[in-house]
Order: sequence, then structure tokens, then C-alpha cells
Amino acid sequence: MVEWKDAFSKGVACFQAQRYEDALRLLSHAINLHARDSTVFDSRAAVHEKLGRTKEALLDSKQVIKLSPERWQGYARSARLFFSIKKFESALRMTDLAHERIKPEDTKRRTELEALRSDIETTQAAHTRRQRQRACTAFYHFGRLPVEIAHGIFSLVVEEDHTQVVVLGQVCRDWRCVVVEMPNLWTHLSLSTVNPIVKATLWKTRSRGKLKALCIRSGDAKTMWALQVLETTSLDGLQTLSLAEVDICALRQRLPLLSHEIICHLDRLELHNPLPTMDIHRLFHSPTLQLRTLSVRGVFIPWGDLTERCEKLTTLSYHGCFNATYLHDLTSFLQRNTRLEVVEFFAGEDAMSWKYQSFVSTPVHPSSTDRVPLSTLTKLALGGPFLGSDLFCKLLCPNLRSLHISKWTGTIDVPLDHARTSSAAAPLEELIIDRCSLLDPTSLVRFLESAKNIRTLHLLGMTNAGVVLQSLAEPRSNEILCPQLTHLNVSHCPDVRDGPLLRLVKVRLPLESLHSAEDIEQGEARLQASPRPSPLMSLILDGCQTITAEILPWLRQNVPHVRCQFATKKQASWKR
Repeated sequence: MVEWKDAFSKGVACFQAQRYEDALRLLSHAINLHARDSTVFDSRAAVHEKLGRTKEALLDSKQVIKLSPERWQGYARSARLFFSIKKFESALRMTDLAHERIKPEDTKRRTELEALRSDIETTQAAHTRRQRQRACTAFYHFGRLPVEIAHGIFSLVVEEDHTQVVVLGQVCRDWRCVVVEMPNLWTHLSLSTVNPIVKATLWKTRSRGKLKALCIRSGDAKTMWALQVLETTSLDGLQTLSLAEVDICALRQRLPLLSHEIICHLDRLELHNPLPTMDIHRLFHSPTLQLRTLSVRGVFIPWGDLTERCEKLTTLSYHGCFNATYLHDLTSFLQRNTRLEVVEFFAGEDAMSWKYQSFVSTPVHPSSTDRVPLSTLTKLALGGPFLGSDLFCKLLCPNLRSLHISKWTGTIDVPLDHARTSSAAAPLEELIIDRCSLLDPTSLVRFLESAKNIRTLHLLGMTNAGVVLQSLAEPRSNEILCPQLTHLNVSHCPDVRDGPLLRLVKVRLPLESLHSAEDIEQGEARLQASPRPSPLMSLILDGCQTITAEILPWLRQNVPHVRCQFATKKQASWKR
């Protein structure tokens, strides 16, 4: 017995001198001499722990617990060792067992164990969080997703943008297998000059011959030849037909199954710059059309013939030639389509489009008493020198949200007064006037006084916009004109000056942004009389040559988005 105690004492001395290999040899020798004291195993466990031999240290700690189960040392060391190898549950269990065996008066040991337990719990929480993050990035969730749910997700993505079907098929092999086997993702075919035959064949196969939308973006021979792939394809489910620069005669020859019955049941029809052919008007010869969206560019529409056939439109977009003698036909057409929500009508002169007018119905002279009530209309865009205010003064739009007027011949004073008196200005949120003239700028000011909900105001290329800016900058009876205005664009207006512009921005700033005592006093007075207006969020001053560069830093400091481009690179190149 004396021999193992002597070896144990020498081993402890070596441990204290940090001679861990010698300490391990002497303590092992003491154990080989049949030492059965738990202190010897605990000491050798401490040496193993210093040397980084966790497994051997745990085995010795196990012997300590076996020899002296009533002592706390073996459990405490086991807790530390389990914690070092990230076995947090075992470490917490050992910590609890050690805490139960410490005497109540030994507060130092209890504090140490409580600190150890807190460190274990904190580290365990962080480790669990990192594991979950790695699992989210590495785990293949799609493999466990039911096919029906994957179908629903892909359908929602493609519904927003039909070109995404190609992107989805390129993510991985599993996605591609699912996408290829979903015919409803391949129902929108768009043909251009890029591999039209290959694309038409692929879409026909994957959609299983059930196309819902056909878009032809080019009328060249290569694209039209690709339509032969669809020669025997049933088009009974077709809802959208979009044609750009297409010869209608050639189209009907390539697609013999594109009958009048199918055109009659279309939901959306787009005709953009078709090639000169009389046959285009046969598209409108169906007894009734179920169209909800009609978009036409570069071709004259027989408004009189179309009036009796099309009554369900919600969106009308027309960019083409127009003559005032057809105004009554257009008015009648709009009166029949009472569900219209969006109307975009740009009447210009197109030499190609005039070729069709000899084949349309005889025009009826307009009647000045016609009125067109459009209670559902929310967006109206009228432009072109061959339309003017004749049509606008016939429209009654009590729920209009957006009004866009561009390139009118003559002044717009009368149309603005009509919109104001017909209650079209009150709900308006966006007003865009592009290259139109005003005889009396106060007519626009009176209009804006009625349009208290306007948030976006564009006055582009107006010669007397300065009077309007002056009215926007000066409160009347402690009321601000257009208090909800947040986006202002006065590009290419020659009479925009620094003073009104600065006052316009300043009068809409919050009180905490004002610095001078006079500005604060005026702002508080207006705040007591009426609510503060909304601050400007964007200000565009392109082409305003009268604006000086000195005010731009202040404007950019108080308006989040300011753009002031005096001239383009091409316009300014002569100075170089």
C-alpha cells in the first residue's frame, strides 16, 4: 500500500509541475499496484484532460463515479468532458448529478457548476441554431414535397411570367422532370426569329396540343414556316392571340384550324403593325366577340362594324390613325362597352393604316350631344393630333384614377373644365400632361383645386407651367394645393424658376426639417389651420434650362429622389 501511495504522491507533484507525461506514468503505475482509491482515478482523469485525451479521461471519470458515487468530483469532470465533445444532454445530466452531491454550504462549487450549466445551455442553443441553418441550405426539401404541391407552386410562378417555365426546367433534374410533365405550363407559345420550328415542336409536344396563348413576334418567312408544325393542332382552347408584323392571309393559310368560332371566343387580341392586307378586317366579322382585352397598333379599326359585335371589353389600347368623321362610331363603341377599366387611345396619322379605311363602314357624322358614361373606368390615356378634346368631352368618368393627355392639337382648357365639372377630377391620383398647350394656366389650377387626391403630377413640355408651380408653392387660406402630391415631373418646361420650386418643396417639408424661425412659424400656422401636406418623394427637372445648379444640393437634401439632366450627351457634344 505504501508503494502505490508513494507513486501517487510523485504523480501529483509532476502534475503540479506541468510534467503531464511523467504524471500519467506514475499515476498509472499506482493504479497497477492495485490502488482502488477514487482520488487516483480522478487525478489520472485530470492528466488525460490536460493532454486532450477525452476518451481516456471519461473512462477514468466513470471509475471515479463507480468507486465513490456519493462524491461530486466524478460527475463534474464528466460534465466538462461531455461539454468539450458537444454532448450537451449528457453534460447537463452530469451537471445536475454533481449539483445534488455538493454540500449546501459549499457555495463556491455550486456557483461554478451553475456557470458551467449556463455555458452548456448557451452553446447548445447556438449549436442547434447552426445545425438548423445548415440543414435548411443543404437539405433537399423538394424531394419530400408532394407532386401536387409542386404543381401548384410552379403554376403560380408561370402564371405571373410565362417565360419562367424555361428557368424552372434548368434548376435541376428533378425540377425539369416535373416541369416537362406539366402540360399547363407549356400553353403559352411565343414565336420569333430564334429557332421557331424547334420551339413550336417542343411546345406542341409538352402542352399536348392544348395551347391557350399564341404570340407571333415576327412575320418573316422562317417564323411563318414554323406554323406548319401547328397545322393539325386544335386551337379550341386558345384565349390569347398576339400578332406583330404578320400577314393575316398567310396566317390563315398556315393555321387552317384558326376559325371564326375560335376568334369569337378569344379573351385577348393584340394586332401590332400587321402587313398590308385587306383580310385583317375579317378577324372582326364574327357575329359576337368575347374579347376582354383589345390592343391594336398601326391599323384602322372599323369601329362601326365592331360596335354590335364587341361588348365585354375591360381594356382597350389603340395606336393608329383616326378621323373626326368616325367619332360617332367610336362613341357608340364605348357606350356599348360599359365594363371598360383601361382606355389608351392615341390617334395619329399612319399612311399604311389609311389603306384600310376604304373597306370599313361608312362613317356617321358626330353628334355633339352624345355622352359616354364609363363608371368603371380607372385609367384613361388620350393622345394624338387627330383626336383632341372631342372624345374627352363626351366621357363621364366618376371613378377615374389616372389621366394621361399627350400631343393634343389646340388647347386643353375646355377638357380640363369638363373634367372638373363632371366630377372626374375628385378621385384622380395621377395626372400626366405631355406636350399640350394651355390658353389660360389658371384652368389647370382650378382643376388641381378639385383634385385633392393627386399623388403624381407630370407637366411635360408646357410653356406656362411656372404659373402652376407658383400656385402649388403658395398656400391659399392656409390650404395647400394638392396636399397628397409626392411625385412631380416638370421636365422640359421653359419657365420653371428657382424661387417657386424652392417654396414648393419647403411648404411640404415636415416641421422638424425647417431651420429658420420664419419658416417654422409659417409651418406651425398652417398646421393649426389644416393638416400638413405630404413631403415630395421625387422631383424630375430634366431639360429645365432656367434652373440653376446652386439649388440642387438643397433639393437633394430634402427630396429623396431628384433628377436634373440639362441636356443629353448627344445634345451637349457640340461643346466638346
